[in-house]
Amino acid sequence: MQPLRNLLILHTEGAQDIADWMAVRETIRTKAPDIEARIVDSERVSPVTRKWQIRRPSLVFCPIHSPHYKPLGGTIYAGKRLSKIEQAERFVDAGLATPRTMRFTPEMPLDPEIWGQNVVIKPIRGSHGVNVRIARLADIAEVARRWDPQADPEVIIQQFIDHTDASHHLADYRVVTMLGLPLMVQRRRLTRPQPPPETVLKRNPFGVAMNLVSRHRTRDYVDAPDVYEFAIKIAGAFRDVACLGIDIVRERSTGRLYVLEVNPGGNVWQFSSDFTKTFWPPEDRAAAYDQFNALELAAELLIERTRQEAS
Repeated sequence: MQPLRNLLILHTEGAQDIADWMAVRETIRTKAPDIEARIVDSERVSPVTRKWQIRRPSLVFCPIHSPHYKPLGGTIYAGKRLSKIEQAERFVDAGLATPRTMRFTPEMPLDPEIWGQNVVIKPIRGSHGVNVRIARLADIAEVARRWDPQADPEVIIQQFIDHTDASHHLADYRVVTMLGLPLMVQRRRLTRPQPPPETVLKRNPFGVAMNLVSRHRTRDYVDAPDVYEFAIKIAGAFRDVACLGIDIVRERSTGRLYVLEVNPGGNVWQFSSDFTKTFWPPEDRAAAYDQFNALELAAELLIERTRQEAS
């Protein structure tokens, strides 16, 4: 059968292992002879590939934000740089449960009836939990005074959601989605109990780091239908983004799920990124692939989206 559509997969060294996309391409060749799929380096797309891509209706898929390749045509799914404020606005517009979020300025009046006694302060464009802190609302002026504007010139304030579990261990969910569906649902849990924020904040008005970017944590691939369905709704609010790394927390007192952020830049391929290979043991990465048969599902999603939307 002569191919009717072209699919260009842009691979980024270090962000994903090219072996993943080779496996995806092989499945596409077997299941969809109407699609010709090619894999190229996102930073080194040749003129030959550029011309090939638009010879037929095409779809370009890049898991992360990559400013290097500007397609001459076709439908494009890629990572997208969105600040935490822009993400929060999409959550609200989609009617998703999310903590109250706004840009932070030291002089802003904050009502404890609305915000609660504790708040989260974080850079508007940050990653890996760097400089994410919890502080008492009453100490917010001191936090602002001591914040380093050169390191983080823009800061947001967020309603604090207590997501410790019954034994006071901090826990959350990371869901990796691709083209709207979860490829992985992981529950992360710190191995050390988290003291109540009030206890620590009395001693440290500047606040305490409270995140799950730590070597001292467990990772489990869980059957959590409510998290899975919530992630699909979240991904629907970012349909223009190729891959998401969605952070979801469950409020301790109510069990309600909240979305914190989605990491739309797409550097979230936790199956084979260099970051994952450094910190995760092989058995954890194997479990990530196996949970929903990630590479087979990725191929099926690309086949479906290419057939429906190649242009």
